[in-house]
Amino acid sequence: MRKNLLIALLALLTLAGALAAFSYWTGTGPVAQLLGAAEGSDGQPRAAPTCGFYWRTMEPANPSKEYDELHSVAAVSPVEVWAVGTYGTEEYALTLIERWDGTKWTHVASPSVPQFSNHLYSVAATPDGDVWAVGASHRGTDVWQTLVLHKPAGSSDWSIVPSPNVAVITSLNGVVALSDSNVWAAGEYSRGTKGKGSQTLLMHWDGKAWTVVPSPNPTQNSSLTSVIALSPNELWAAGASTGATGASISTTCTASGTARRPTPRWS
Repeated sequence: MRKNLLIALLALLTLAGALAAFSYWTGTGPVAQLLGAAEGSDGQPRAAPTCGFYWRTMEPANPSKEYDELHSVAAVSPVEVWAVGTYGTEEYALTLIERWDGTKWTHVASPSVPQFSNHLYSVAATPDGDVWAVGASHRGTDVWQTLVLHKPAGSSDWSIVPSPNVAVITSLNGVVALSDSNVWAAGEYSRGTKGKGSQTLLMHWDGKAWTVVPSPNPTQNSSLTSVIALSPNELWAAGASTGATGASISTTCTASGTARRPTPRWS
């Protein structure tokens, strides 16, 4: 009898320990509440646990009462995180850049193209703090031009960097920064209405200027929305292409050769 009671007691202690661990790691339940990691009476979390998963809302900076939208985020360190997007009005939107300093988000001044609606779709940073943001500025639906903003490492100022336009409708949707002289951007261009007859677009920054690099197009409607780098010699860009049936399929491009070559091959 005593042996059975001991076994039952050990089982209960094991279960209690498992439940306590789950509460701590997830930030929910009585243990998390005792540690101050559970939600308060207002429904907002007091603090995230040191380990485990727990998401909480951080109040962003909203410079416009009408239209504020963030599209991408990149982290240099725990006390330097950048987010980009657009704000203002739909007709004449301005570039939106926000910075996290480890405590709060603040709105950072950034340039926009006058008399155009400005949108930033992607941001990337190098470990030393060189930050790039890409997107497009447009007037109505018939004119879309590439938009590239840059903040050098050690500086607090953002500036517009000239970037090529393949056609009257040219947009950048993704960017990856390997160094201050090796940055890639991906997007699309079209000589018709935006989204119709689009072609993939890849551009490279060599430290002095942006140049267009040839890229494959599986169909007559192809675009790239994101680009990443595993190393200077291996990059991936992803997007979509629309076939004759109207079905959307994914397309991936891989670079071979170094990023310093004038025309790396994408396949």
